[in-house]
Amino acid sequence: MKKILKLISLLLIICVFALSAMSCVPADSSDTPANDNGDDTVPQPSDVPVNITLSSESISADNTTGVTISNTTITINAPGTYKLTGTLDNGNVIIDTLNKGDVFLVLADVDISCANYAPIFCKQAKNLYIVLEKDTINTVSDTGSYDLPTGEDEPDAAIFSKDDLFIMGDGSLIVNASYNDG
Repeated sequence: MKKILKLISLLLIICVFALSAMSCVPADSSDTPANDNGDDTVPQPSDVPVNITLSSESISADNTTGVTISNTTITINAPGTYKLTGTLDNGNVIIDTLNKGDVFLVLADVDISCANYAPIFCKQAKNLYIVLEKDTINTVSDTGSYDLPTGEDEPDAAIFSKDDLFIMGDGSLIVNASYNDG
């Protein structure tokens, strides 16, 4: 009887260890970025973004905290969510947050073109998430030459990021890259 109890106890211990080991197997995370906690949950943009309206004559934002607008250049200098709508002829969006956090750039039926520089350029951010709003068509275009400072060779693409870049969402993105890369 003692031998049977020892055998049952041993089998129960083996089953517990086997179940514990199976729960430690990580999920397949090959196509999802990890968040700050190291898990595979994809960060999401804020429900209350800074709304930026583009037009050929002017750029406006409903909140200028974290945003600088100079002529046809938008500079995002704070982490957060920024929603762009409209058309920007010969202008660009520069992200430069000094790696202080994630930037979500929500594109909602935008058409951004720049004649001499990258239309979207992430100089510095922890991560840049380009979110394509559902049922929208978004276009980013450059031309065949960039005016870069002497000795510099970047940016060299219509959408260029020095940090991690993730493109997500259910909208469409058309990139017309003439200078070098998409």
